[in-house]
Amino acid sequence: MPSQHLRGTVWNMMYITFGVRQDNPLCDWMANIGLAFTVIAGTYSLFQPAPYGRYSSPKFGPTIPAKTAWIIQESPAFIVPILVVLTTPHVQLSNAPNAIALSLFLLHYLNRTFIFPFALPEQVKPIPIPTIFSAFFFCAYNGFLQGHHLANAYRIESSGFAETVGISMFFLGMWINIKHDGILMNLKREAGTDSEGNTDYEIPTGGLFELISGANYFGEILEWWGLALYTGGYPQIAFATFANTFLSIRAFHHHRWYKEKFGSAYPSERKAIIPFVF
Repeated sequence: MPSQHLRGTVWNMMYITFGVRQDNPLCDWMANIGLAFTVIAGTYSLFQPAPYGRYSSPKFGPTIPAKTAWIIQESPAFIVPILVVLTTPHVQLSNAPNAIALSLFLLHYLNRTFIFPFALPEQVKPIPIPTIFSAFFFCAYNGFLQGHHLANAYRIESSGFAETVGISMFFLGMWINIKHDGILMNLKREAGTDSEGNTDYEIPTGGLFELISGANYFGEILEWWGLALYTGGYPQIAFATFANTFLSIRAFHHHRWYKEKFGSAYPSERKAIIPFVF
């Protein structure tokens, strides 16, 4: 049934911006643009890894300390959906699966915005402002899309199998992501510095790092495909596709970087992102 739940709210401009009059076409258009961005960002990152972490450099612009940068750039994905709920009718949240799905999305960004940054070691490189700006914009855009879609535009129809598998994938992926982020942060805390004063890197071991170089990314990819399976919604599928593309390419760059740095000392059987495959 056609809906216009942004009418009379601060978000009414979204209809005008995207040239639509209803909620579902708005979400579809935004998801389409998200997929187009996936192609552009994915193609670019094949040749130039996003400049944060080990790839951060002042040549990409002025930098901000990593802890502050992560809070700034990730916070819209947590704050914007909450603002959408508070300022719109949020009629779909009376449906328990919708409320659960939005809560899962917020749970990830609660960790990414308010917990993960404070656990970062001091040795983490500062992040260039252009990188922060692009991540901030993406998180605001995606935060609105996911929040509006799940709160107002789309009703999740209960499907016991898909819901059970999807939510299990999400929590397993989140656990994998947090566990392996922790392994990397502990390695960095324990690392020394090289002759130029840069933080040394060590070969990560333990858990899925025995099989793949991007174990933390594998966990996050699993999270978002779990949410997509749980909802069956196009915007969640589009976001999972973006995460899958961007993080897989970054894992590939990490894998190649480790092999170049450590040579024969790096486990030859270890893959980039998919155990035993790639």
